[in-house]
Amino acid sequence: MKIASVLLSLVMASVSAHAAVTKQDLNGDGNAQAFYDATNKLYWTDANVFGQLFYVDAGVAVANATFEGITNWRLPTVDEFKLLYAAQGHVSANDLRMNPGLFTNVQSLWYWTADPTNSVDYHWTYTPSANSTNSTISDTCCAASRGGSPYTWAVASVAPVPEPETYAMLLAGLGVMGFIARRRKQA
Repeated sequence: MKIASVLLSLVMASVSAHAAVTKQDLNGDGNAQAFYDATNKLYWTDANVFGQLFYVDAGVAVANATFEGITNWRLPTVDEFKLLYAAQGHVSANDLRMNPGLFTNVQSLWYWTADPTNSVDYHWTYTPSANSTNSTISDTCCAASRGGSPYTWAVASVAPVPEPETYAMLLAGLGVMGFIARRRKQA
């Protein structure tokens, strides 16, 4: 029984050892352009592939984008940005900016979100580092159709294809369960 417990613990430890956000090369071209947030089951583009755009232009660019064969990109919601910040953590105890991790070119200025505010023509924006103190959600930056052009980040909800490690963990778990059942039968 102790052997089965040890094996089960090892399998569970390997599951929790996976990073929250990983680069994904889904089309096998050797150029990983999508980032998978396993905790929240979301794909993200890199932080600055679209540049600074007006809101309408950002929505069109994201909707027409194809990265790693994924075509259903959209602007992230405020809640999705909060989940990303939670998954990435902050730089250090004294620097609460979002830890960029594997993302490159994370801008310290605003990123569009899909969430409209109560003000006409305004949408919420997300700031990974507000004055180097913390990440914020704001509607004070930019109007959706005039005056401002925050950066654009994109997200997609896609069911991931299981990796070989997933199948290995499944087989290991089934093997442990079979071992336990066999031992119980013999006893």
